[in-house]
This record gives sequence, C-alpha cells and structure tokens, in this order.
Amino acid sequence: MTEEDLPSPVDALVVGTAFAEAAVAAALARAGDRVLHVDRNAYYGGSGAGFSLGKLQAWAAERTERAESRADEEVGVQLTAADRAALAAEGFSDV
Repeated sequence: MTEEDLPSPVDALVVGTAFAEAAVAAALARAGDRVLHVDRNAYYGGSGAGFSLGKLQAWAAERTERAESRADEEVGVQLTAADRAALAAEGFSDV
C-alpha cells in the first residue's frame, strides 16, 4: 500500500480490528466521519479472528518460523549477588 492509496483527509484513525475497534469504526463511519481503519496483521479480527484451514496453517507456520529464529538468540540476564547466592545454594553453579 502506498501513501496515495490512503484516504486523505480522515476524521478518525482506528487502530486494530478486534470487535471493539470494528464497532467504533462502523459507528463513526455511519455517523458520517471518514475513517481509516488499520491493523498490523494481514487478517481482520484481532485475537478473535477466524481462519480457513489454509490460512490457519500459514499463520501457524509463520509463528513457528519466528519462534525458531529467536531460539538461536542468546538471552542475557543480569543477576544480583543475592540471586547468584540463592541459585548456588540450589545447586546451580554455572550462572
């Protein structure tokens, strides 16, 4: 989508496509406001979205791919001396 594809000017920007956001966007549009309704996802409906089987499989594959790419990242945690002592007392010596 390019900037030319977006309506201009708009009266309201509604971010998110869950039920509440969709209801607000619909009410504003029905009242005559020019509404730009956007979502970061490629699907409509927020956490209550419904998918076809193919779309569900694609969504799950994308999530798995992201999780696997993050699994290789190292995570650093700063521990206090008290945390280290407590972990050492429990037998965790390589922290």
